[in-house]
Amino acid sequence: MVFLSIAMCLISCVDENNCGINEESDELFLQFYDIGTKKIREVVFDSVGVAFANEEVFYLDSISNTLLYVPVDVNAASTNFTFFTDSVAYDFELSYRVNVRIENEACEPVFRILGLSASSVAFDSLSIKVLELNKLVSPHVEIYF
Repeated sequence: MVFLSIAMCLISCVDENNCGINEESDELFLQFYDIGTKKIREVVFDSVGVAFANEEVFYLDSISNTLLYVPVDVNAASTNFTFFTDSVAYDFELSYRVNVRIENEACEPVFRILGLSASSVAFDSLSIKVLELNKLVSPHVEIYF
């Protein structure tokens, strides 16, 4: 009987607002490659501009890495990215669809970004590796130049 009482207390104390684990991502994971050797390339950018539809622009300063995480606009169907060096600006546009899921009113909305496509005239090649953004898969896009 005591065991039953304790079990009922534990069950009643469980948080009903369990929002679950969110595997969806609102960040794009980019990996850079050398176009000639096809090997991972460390990049050095003075800054990276991320333009949202509401004209809000985010700048990430002094990027030096092989893998870069950049935010994606969940309130639009595309996000524009510009990578600045001292002499060149490389840009590309990521287009997608956004599905919104609300598990319950106590949880934040979950944004599922899918149907990815990218275009650029600045980089030699862009390769989409996934159809939707997910925290478990990296990179999402390979950039060759």
